[in-house]
Amino acid sequence: MTDVNLDKDIKTYEDYIKKVGNILSTSVIVEHNLDKLIHNYFFPKEENNMFLMFVLKGTFLSAKNKIDIIRNIGIIKEKEILGKLGKLFNIRNLFAHKIFEIETENFILVLKEGKFIDVNSHDKEKEFDTIYQEWKSFLEKNKNE
Repeated sequence: MTDVNLDKDIKTYEDYIKKVGNILSTSVIVEHNLDKLIHNYFFPKEENNMFLMFVLKGTFLSAKNKIDIIRNIGIIKEKEILGKLGKLFNIRNLFAHKIFEIETENFILVLKEGKFIDVNSHDKEKEFDTIYQEWKSFLEKNKNE
């Protein structure tokens, strides 16, 4: 029988849930930014709540779809930042949909090519934060365009 340290396991799980919560809430902010960019492209002088609520906030457009729309209509021409946004949402999905094992503490088990592999969640969290900071800088630099 293995030793169980319930306090440590709970603390580890609570830390993981906070990490996931931060990544998910930040992803919502980024997706809202994408929604506003698309909305303002099609409706630059007005607030079209029907378009915003039923098209952009509806369930049939993923963040990847919104990035593709932004790329295809040329709202953002910098391919690098669009690629990084794709990575940001891939990391978001990794935290939102994958298995976490307390025994591996800082790792997420990911099913890849039929095998489970460990992904260092700390490294992915840092990558996510770096991309988010670049996105905020990009928006700030281009806010008047």
